[in-house]
Amino acid sequence: MVKVVIDTTKMDLHRHQRCYQIAKEMELILNSDLFKEKFLAMKPVGELSEWRHEERLPELYEYIMSGANILDPVKDGVIEIELDDYYKRFGSAVGYTYPSVKTIFVNTKYFDSFSNRDAGSNIAHEVMHKLGADHDFKATARRPYSIPYLMNTIYEQCHDVLISKKTDDFPEWVQVCYRPWYRFGFKKCYWEKK
Repeated sequence: MVKVVIDTTKMDLHRHQRCYQIAKEMELILNSDLFKEKFLAMKPVGELSEWRHEERLPELYEYIMSGANILDPVKDGVIEIELDDYYKRFGSAVGYTYPSVKTIFVNTKYFDSFSNRDAGSNIAHEVMHKLGADHDFKATARRPYSIPYLMNTIYEQCHDVLISKKTDDFPEWVQVCYRPWYRFGFKKCYWEKK
């Protein structure tokens, strides 16, 4: 069993509780038999990395479950995810990472409006990059069949089955914003359970 820890020290304080909830959901999904079955059955025909061969998928699955990644090869059974937030109004990048840093950057334009399912799917996609999986930079016909994009699909399918039905155990966090009457132009936001 793998444990998921999301380090939010670089993020705004009001996102910490939500990231904790996403980590718990991700942990439940990654440790499920459903995830293992779907992951090992994928066909990564659009993958660009060394993981592109289907016969290597069991090895990649074990790599995920070990908690190791390229920058932190210690196999301690803990996936440590370091998040940082940024805001970019224009553009379609939901998030990104670089091979040489541990941090995964999430665009709050999307992160704050996404459900836990979609935010977790994006984080899982970026975690696959931390394991060496890669796809075409531009949108191509084969990019949806790379491991990071297939991970999006698998994560969302597993979330729908394992978590969406357990709304009491995993409540959805939504951002509520308002403008105080005494501070025109100032927006105040907080997170609450749906």
